[in-house]
Amino acid sequence: MDQAQASETTAMAGRGVTWAVFLLSGGAIGFEILLMRLLSVALGQYFAALVISLALLGIGAGGSLLALARSWAIRRVRLVFPLLACGFGLAALAMTSLALARAVDFTPQALVWDPSRFQTLVAIYCFLALPFVFSGAGIGLALSAFPRHIARIYRADLVGAGLGAPLMLAAFMWAKPEACMPWVLLVGMAAGAVYLLGQAGPRNTRAGLAVLGLGVTLALLTPVHWATPVPGQYRPLAKALLLPGARITAERSGPMGWVAVVESDIPIRHAPGMSLNSPYDLPDQAAIFRDGGSLGVITRDTGSAEDLAFLDALPTALPYALRPGAEVLVLDAGGGFAVMEALHHGAAHVTAVEPDSRILDMVTAEYAEFSGNVYTRSQVTTEIAHGRAFLEQSKGGFGLIMLRG
Repeated sequence: MDQAQASETTAMAGRGVTWAVFLLSGGAIGFEILLMRLLSVALGQYFAALVISLALLGIGAGGSLLALARSWAIRRVRLVFPLLACGFGLAALAMTSLALARAVDFTPQALVWDPSRFQTLVAIYCFLALPFVFSGAGIGLALSAFPRHIARIYRADLVGAGLGAPLMLAAFMWAKPEACMPWVLLVGMAAGAVYLLGQAGPRNTRAGLAVLGLGVTLALLTPVHWATPVPGQYRPLAKALLLPGARITAERSGPMGWVAVVESDIPIRHAPGMSLNSPYDLPDQAAIFRDGGSLGVITRDTGSAEDLAFLDALPTALPYALRPGAEVLVLDAGGGFAVMEALHHGAAHVTAVEPDSRILDMVTAEYAEFSGNVYTRSQVTTEIAHGRAFLEQSKGGFGLIMLRG
């Protein structure tokens, strides 16, 4: 091979590993975001924050393993890098399925009274860290084996990571999180294929096309339920579904979470602070859950004053008695309970701020008649925003601000 051919081969290898690192880095960050969504449903939003630490653990472990076998891996980079990239995709699917299966019977609170649950926690942690071991070792190997292209590889790593998170969040707008798992598998396999296709020779080309074809096939054939999160048995949604005749009557999924509405044959009751001696009956209510955690209720309003008379017996009736006819701001309005309460007590106008548009969609669509069209009344204005962001831009003028859903 003359010098020109050698230079061209080196350039091709550099381009191949650059795009492979781009895909591998983006896939790893996207997978991290996906795990947060899945674990939010299975174990709760606070537990999902551990994904950051397990990702760092896995990447660090991958780098440590690479340091121990650096020379061996560099000599066999044409074989080892594709295996690490493909291993990331395959491990992401397999380990997530195993971790979610173990999470069904696990609750973080049980660690207080049952130390043996730490074994389950460690198992979940190790399962989910393994894909990041592959991605960390793969990116580290690329940087070590191709020092002439280190700037390009590092740039691809940063750009891939920067795009991986927003692309995964965008995917949540059209697909449930579990439906995104096969794409993580495909991205890992594609990274291995792109690396092989970037190497000179028909043998590498055939191998790259075979790996890519295998990845597409596995992504298309992978059952979605393998990565479907099930709320743990101690989660509020799991408890609500134990009621006789309990059923999910409406649901939405998006970047802000999975929202489900539950009705049951046994009446659902939500009246915070109401005395057990209260003479009022409560109307029918449907419970709202986000990622398996309680979010509030949608209350039936038939237009009869008797239906909402129980609102006079709640502690939150006092502010309205002190500020009659006030302009009311409700933050995190949710199913509209606090909005309905403000209207019942004679608020002049209610501004309902809710960050998740899908909740408003459910209340104004499937539950429009049930809720008495609470969000579409002339006295109500809805805003899609986070409470803090809305307050920073608001001109004020509210007599009451209700911090509840």
